[in-house]
Amino acid sequence: VDVWTGSTWLQDQPSRNIAWAVCDLIKGKFGGGYSDEYLDLSTIKRLADVWDSRSDYFDYRFDTKGTLDSGLQLICRAGRAVKVEYDGVYSIVRDELKTVADYQFGMTEIVSNSVKIEYLTLDQWADDSVEVSYIDNETGLPEAVICALPGSTADRPRKLKLEGVTNRIQAMREGMFEAARAWYRNRVVTFKTELAGGLPDFGSSVAVSHVSSQWGTSGEVQQAERIGSATILTLSEDVLFTDSETHVIQLADTMGRPLGPFVAIAGADSN
Repeated sequence: VDVWTGSTWLQDQPSRNIAWAVCDLIKGKFGGGYSDEYLDLSTIKRLADVWDSRSDYFDYRFDTKGTLDSGLQLICRAGRAVKVEYDGVYSIVRDELKTVADYQFGMTEIVSNSVKIEYLTLDQWADDSVEVSYIDNETGLPEAVICALPGSTADRPRKLKLEGVTNRIQAMREGMFEAARAWYRNRVVTFKTELAGGLPDFGSSVAVSHVSSQWGTSGEVQQAERIGSATILTLSEDVLFTDSETHVIQLADTMGRPLGPFVAIAGADSN
């Protein structure tokens, strides 16, 4: 397949990388037949480096007719990712750690009475583990691995078949991720907003602060005054400081992107 170096394409290179399999299907005559202008190459190259560092591979042969979309999603699934399109440009979004939010929404951006918080609970009949099936690249035979979090009995595994994943380590890693996702991602927050809702993309990390959730206090900066090395902020809302604890304030630019967080100390007034 062709491999993008960041500045040019290297033709017909041996590769198991998920990203280049995606590009091959999008650009190839047997696939989409698209040119480079329809590829988000900067994002794809970054993820290619991530998958190389993790030894995440896609080993698969397409031998039946299908759609471009289904083929791309099958490839991306091997790398814990999905295919997305922005104005006709193909990109990839991977489910990965983000320590800083891409955008933030507070009381001023959220439509009144629109916040809903749903907690997903697991009953005694729920899946308690994941059984991943794959084709082993050494034996060529179907294999399965049980992925269970500590404390789980693994009596009721959810079946998951990973096409293109051909080694036990990668299969185990993806299965453990799915088991952890089902257990820990148990809170779904939905809300309505106005024009700011057009800023985040699929997969963006969004910080939410709302009075009903007790996730901090949100409001507006009404005045900022520079005194020496410190900046004194006057806020629209009162904030609570607790002795012996470190407090921070996170601001947002005009596009809703977070600035900070910055260490904050109490002033003379509560706001």
